[in-house]
Amino acid sequence: MLTTEEMKRIIYKDEGQLIENAAWVDHFYELFLERYHALNIIKSPTHVLKLHKTVLLELVRSFHFDEMHLFKIYSNANVFALLTDKGGGYWSYEFIIIYKEDQDTIISGYNTIEDIKKVFGEKEPILEIPLPVHRKYQED
Repeated sequence: MLTTEEMKRIIYKDEGQLIENAAWVDHFYELFLERYHALNIIKSPTHVLKLHKTVLLELVRSFHFDEMHLFKIYSNANVFALLTDKGGGYWSYEFIIIYKEDQDTIISGYNTIEDIKKVFGEKEPILEIPLPVHRKYQED
């Protein structure tokens, strides 16, 4: 899990978000995996996609969220949950999919776990990472 603010600090040198840090994509990926390793969730990174620079920049610039979580790992895709704090302990969720064969494209617009299950034909993922339990869901 990374917050949007952490992502911006990793990517940019300046507050105006005009100058990118060197090798920030590698730093992002290492920190992202380190957090899941620390939770004893992901033992091997082989199925975790290293998101491309263009995808990470698009996420920060075009999507409005407070936290990004790796949610499900399928053999052909990773599903990420973008959580937005709605106040009072309530959060909205948007799920995005990145496919291994097209890692430059963000497939978005999924707001429920049922939507994700339909996309993958009810197939079980290789790994499902629980979302934070203290985040109460609120529909937009």
